[in-house]
Amino acid sequence: MKGKAVAVGTFGGFRKRTQTLDEWVNGTRWLAVRWRDLWGVYGRRMDPAMREAILVAVADVNRCRWCSYAHQTWGLEVGLSAEDIARLTGASEAPGDTRIAAAAAYARTRAEGSFGPVPTTLRTALLTSFDAGSADDVELVARGMHQANMAGNALDALLARWRGQAPADSRLLDDLALGSFAFAIIVVGVPVFAILLRRSPRRVLRELRGFVGTYDAAEGVGG
Repeated sequence: MKGKAVAVGTFGGFRKRTQTLDEWVNGTRWLAVRWRDLWGVYGRRMDPAMREAILVAVADVNRCRWCSYAHQTWGLEVGLSAEDIARLTGASEAPGDTRIAAAAAYARTRAEGSFGPVPTTLRTALLTSFDAGSADDVELVARGMHQANMAGNALDALLARWRGQAPADSRLLDDLALGSFAFAIIVVGVPVFAILLRRSPRRVLRELRGFVGTYDAAEGVGG
């Protein structure tokens, strides 16, 4: 995926990263070519707690509340602690697992740089904790989360428009395309997530609404 600056628009008092549809398609195509590696990473090739830590970190950088809910919740299911989540979202500076910290720091920096060319020093730092193949997997997971975040943020851009707070740096057609995709994923994902968590869909929806409300309050977002 060619490195390109991600547009940042305002949404109810905080800034959201967005992409054009073309940028999103190009990024998703990069992932699609590597589907076998993605399958492996989401199978047994990467420890689930490590994977979720990377996902939580990237979602936090991109301020995607939908992905933050899903992966903070699932992270707790697969071995992350509440303290781990706090570290990954910048709410705690207490020391934790060094490999998780290295992967999360790499993923955050890559997301902040919109996945442009990988700085040699950044790659070298990651290789102090991971072999080359595992380091590639960290990159893959981080990029996958970034693409999901961009769709989730497009949905929020649509909601912002509905409230009369149209983001200056996103386009309506892009937001409609990506936001509709994100909405469909949420509609399908809630019952699937409920099954995985062994909770009722109603409870998952209630928890999602509560998380989003708390997230928005922390960001200073009006209703």
